[in-house]
Amino acid sequence: MNKRETRSPIKNLPVRQPGQSLREQSLDLFGDVWLPWYLSAFILVFAAIEAWCLYFSHTIWQPVFFTALSIVVVPIAYIKTRRVRKEISLIRTGRLGEEAVGQFLDEKLRPAGYQILHDIPGDGFNVDHIIVGPAGIFTIETKTRSKPIRGDVRIKFDGTTIVIDGFEQDRNPVTQANAQARWLSNLLAEMTSKRFPIKPVVLFPGWFVEMTNPTSELWVLNENALLKFIANEKPRLSQEEVAMITYHLKQYVINWQKNKKP
Repeated sequence: MNKRETRSPIKNLPVRQPGQSLREQSLDLFGDVWLPWYLSAFILVFAAIEAWCLYFSHTIWQPVFFTALSIVVVPIAYIKTRRVRKEISLIRTGRLGEEAVGQFLDEKLRPAGYQILHDIPGDGFNVDHIIVGPAGIFTIETKTRSKPIRGDVRIKFDGTTIVIDGFEQDRNPVTQANAQARWLSNLLAEMTSKRFPIKPVVLFPGWFVEMTNPTSELWVLNENALLKFIANEKPRLSQEEVAMITYHLKQYVINWQKNKKP
């Protein structure tokens, strides 16, 4: 009996959710690194114990091989799994930050006529959130960091450099955010044949951010300040342009997901 060909009943694939890339990265680390090493160490230790039990019960069995192998593998597995657990913990913090910011943007900006897209994939990177609305287009790079209990718990931005808790950042997210804005501008120009200005934003949820150069081409803010900054912007896009840009971005994400290699 020949099998009937089938197809998915879902015509409109869903767009991506906040923190989806980080969830996928965390699952990959767990399945590809943590779990194999953990199981290998567990199986070898169990085999060694079983071999020694059989040896002392005078059953013909040689436990030395499994014991030696366990002595080599278990420390390596411990180091590997410990590193992965720490990395997964950092990823989880970032994912929760992206999810919280995504929910905040959806709740606060959608009623005002804004469209929010989350986790937009690029070439080897992703844009955490893209806001499209009357005040223009904004790319959001979310940076979720733990806050110290004491000290100068604030972030300062002078237009070029971000200083957190008194320390200049080695990996300056300003470069990353500007690159994302340029990429989105080029992508929209390719899809719509129009060049739209993009405002890059680095968002530190829950932090007090002091921006000493508010005329900067890039904003460094917390989530509440972002709403105020957007509200103070002059109208730049019509409803038709907002709908057009959103449509093209959604189609881009859907096509990317269809062509994504498993």
